[in-house]
This record gives sequence, structure tokens and C-alpha cells, in this order.
Amino acid sequence: MKSALRRHPAYRESIERLARAGVRFVDPDAVTHRGSDGLAAFDWPTIIDELGAHESPCRGAPV
Repeated sequence: MKSALRRHPAYRESIERLARAGVRFVDPDAVTHRGSDGLAAFDWPTIIDELGAHESPCRGAPV
């Protein structure tokens, strides 16, 4: 999400609500970079590592 959108007051409220519910976040500025063409490029290895670093509360739950 663009930094301009993250400055909206509803963003912080939503992030805080989700965090209280147990959602984990990765700093978007740490995993998003702009290429020479101006398009967003993501640091997928870091994102995947972060996903694998935490046990999902749903893992192993009946489907």
C-alpha cells in the first residue's frame, strides 16, 4: 500500500484492530522497492520467510 494511503486515520485503526486479533505485519517499506520503471517490486524471500516464521492458528484445524 502506498505511504499516502497508510497516512489515512482509518489505516492505523484497522492495523491496531487486526493486531489485537493476532494478525502479524511486515513493514511494507522493508519489503517493497521501486524499480527503474517506477513499478513496485517485492522482496518475496523476506515475505515468505516471515510467513513461515509463525505458526498459523488455523494449521491443523479441521476443514
